[in-house]
Amino acid sequence: MPDLLSDGGAKGPPKISVLVQALVDRGARGVAVPLCPFCGNSTDLHSLREGLRCCGRCWSQVRRETCARCERERPVGGRTFEEKPVCGSCRQADAFNRRQCSSCGELRDRKTRTAEGGLCRRRPLLQP
Repeated sequence: MPDLLSDGGAKGPPKISVLVQALVDRGARGVAVPLCPFCGNSTDLHSLREGLRCCGRCWSQVRRETCARCERERPVGGRTFEEKPVCGSCRQADAFNRRQCSSCGELRDRKTRTAEGGLCRRRPLLQP
Protein backbone atom coordinates (compact mmCIF):
# COMPACT_ATOMS: atom_id res chain seq x y z
CA MET A 1 0.00 0.00 0.00
CA PRO A 2 2.79 2.56 0.72
CA ASP A 3 3.88 2.52 -2.95
CA LEU A 4 0.40 3.79 -3.88
CA LEU A 5 1.19 6.96 -1.95
CA SER A 6 4.57 7.55 -3.55
CA ASP A 7 4.61 6.40 -7.16
CA GLY A 8 2.01 3.70 -7.79
CA GLY A 9 -1.19 5.73 -7.57
CA ALA A 10 -2.27 4.77 -11.09
CA LYS A 11 -2.52 1.16 -9.91
CA GLY A 12 -4.75 1.94 -6.94
CA PRO A 13 -8.40 2.77 -6.36
CA PRO A 14 -9.92 5.94 -7.84
CA LYS A 15 -9.78 7.94 -4.61
CA ILE A 16 -6.05 7.44 -4.07
CA SER A 17 -5.27 10.69 -5.93
CA VAL A 18 -7.76 12.56 -3.72
CA LEU A 19 -6.20 11.07 -0.57
CA VAL A 20 -2.66 11.87 -1.67
CA GLN A 21 -3.61 15.44 -2.61
CA ALA A 22 -5.17 15.92 0.84
CA LEU A 23 -1.97 14.61 2.45
CA VAL A 24 0.20 16.92 0.34
CA ASP A 25 -2.05 19.90 1.18
CA ARG A 26 -1.53 19.15 4.87
CA GLY A 27 2.25 19.03 4.53
CA ALA A 28 2.91 15.29 4.29
CA ARG A 29 6.32 14.28 2.97
CA GLY A 30 7.24 11.25 0.90
CA VAL A 31 3.93 11.17 -0.96
CA ALA A 32 3.37 12.15 -4.56
CA VAL A 33 0.17 12.99 -6.37
CA PRO A 34 -0.22 10.27 -9.00
CA LEU A 35 0.31 11.25 -12.61
CA CYS A 36 -1.74 9.92 -15.49
CA PRO A 37 0.41 7.12 -16.93
CA PHE A 38 -0.62 8.05 -20.49
CA CYS A 39 -0.23 11.84 -20.61
CA GLY A 40 1.67 12.64 -17.41
CA ASN A 41 -0.86 15.19 -16.12
CA SER A 42 -1.37 15.54 -12.39
CA THR A 43 -5.14 15.32 -12.11
CA ASP A 44 -7.85 13.16 -10.61
CA LEU A 45 -7.38 9.64 -11.97
CA HIS A 46 -10.98 8.47 -11.92
CA SER A 47 -11.07 6.31 -15.04
CA LEU A 48 -9.61 2.92 -15.90
CA ARG A 49 -7.66 2.18 -19.08
CA GLU A 50 -5.53 -0.90 -19.74
CA GLY A 51 -5.69 -1.82 -16.05
CA LEU A 52 -4.35 1.56 -14.84
CA ARG A 53 -6.09 4.64 -13.48
CA CYS A 54 -6.01 7.54 -15.93
CA CYS A 55 -7.44 11.01 -16.49
CA GLY A 56 -10.75 11.56 -18.23
CA ARG A 57 -9.14 12.90 -21.40
CA CYS A 58 -6.98 9.82 -21.90
CA TRP A 59 -9.94 7.56 -21.13
CA SER A 60 -12.16 9.27 -23.71
CA GLN A 61 -9.45 8.91 -26.40
CA VAL A 62 -9.87 5.14 -26.38
CA ARG A 63 -13.67 5.40 -26.30
CA ARG A 64 -13.80 7.09 -29.70
CA GLU A 65 -15.97 5.43 -32.31
CA THR A 66 -17.84 6.58 -35.41
CA CYS A 67 -21.20 8.02 -34.35
CA ALA A 68 -24.13 6.20 -35.95
CA ARG A 69 -25.95 9.53 -36.44
CA CYS A 70 -23.42 12.20 -37.51
CA GLU A 71 -20.76 9.74 -38.73
CA ARG A 72 -17.93 11.65 -37.00
CA GLU A 73 -15.35 9.89 -34.88
CA ARG A 74 -16.06 11.11 -31.35
CA PRO A 75 -16.14 9.80 -27.77
CA VAL A 76 -19.14 7.54 -27.21
CA GLY A 77 -21.89 9.34 -25.27
CA GLY A 78 -24.37 6.49 -25.43
CA ARG A 79 -25.73 3.75 -27.64
CA THR A 80 -28.84 3.23 -29.72
CA PHE A 81 -31.26 0.41 -28.99
CA GLU A 82 -29.32 -1.53 -31.63
CA GLU A 83 -26.10 -0.97 -29.59
CA LYS A 84 -24.60 1.42 -32.17
CA PRO A 85 -22.40 4.22 -30.76
CA VAL A 86 -23.79 7.76 -30.52
CA CYS A 87 -21.71 10.82 -29.61
CA GLY A 88 -22.73 13.10 -26.74
CA SER A 89 -24.00 15.85 -29.06
CA CYS A 90 -26.27 13.52 -31.00
CA ARG A 91 -27.45 11.88 -27.80
CA GLN A 92 -28.48 15.26 -26.41
CA ALA A 93 -30.25 16.19 -29.65
CA ASP A 94 -32.31 12.98 -29.63
CA ALA A 95 -35.95 13.75 -28.74
CA PHE A 96 -36.08 10.46 -26.80
CA ASN A 97 -33.85 12.04 -24.14
CA ARG A 98 -36.09 15.07 -23.57
CA ARG A 99 -38.39 15.38 -20.57
CA GLN A 100 -41.24 17.71 -19.72
CA CYS A 101 -40.07 20.88 -17.95
CA SER A 102 -41.77 21.33 -14.57
CA SER A 103 -42.01 25.07 -15.19
CA CYS A 104 -42.90 25.70 -18.85
CA GLY A 105 -44.36 22.27 -19.67
CA GLU A 106 -42.33 21.93 -22.89
CA LEU A 107 -40.43 18.78 -23.85
CA ARG A 108 -36.82 19.91 -23.53
CA ASP A 109 -33.37 18.89 -22.34
CA ARG A 110 -33.23 19.15 -18.58
CA LYS A 111 -30.74 21.58 -17.11
CA THR A 112 -31.48 20.65 -13.50
CA ARG A 113 -33.45 17.94 -11.76
CA THR A 114 -36.01 18.83 -9.12
CA ALA A 115 -38.50 16.95 -6.93
CA GLU A 116 -41.15 17.87 -9.52
CA GLY A 117 -39.13 16.39 -12.39
CA GLY A 118 -36.73 18.95 -13.81
CA LEU A 119 -36.20 22.37 -15.33
CA CYS A 120 -35.14 23.22 -18.87
CA ARG A 121 -32.47 25.74 -19.85
CA ARG A 122 -35.12 28.40 -20.51
CA ARG A 123 -36.33 28.25 -16.90
CA PRO A 124 -34.38 31.33 -15.67
CA LEU A 125 -35.87 33.38 -18.53
CA LEU A 126 -39.40 32.53 -17.38
CA GLN A 127 -38.97 33.92 -13.88
CA PRO A 128 -40.46 37.42 -13.28
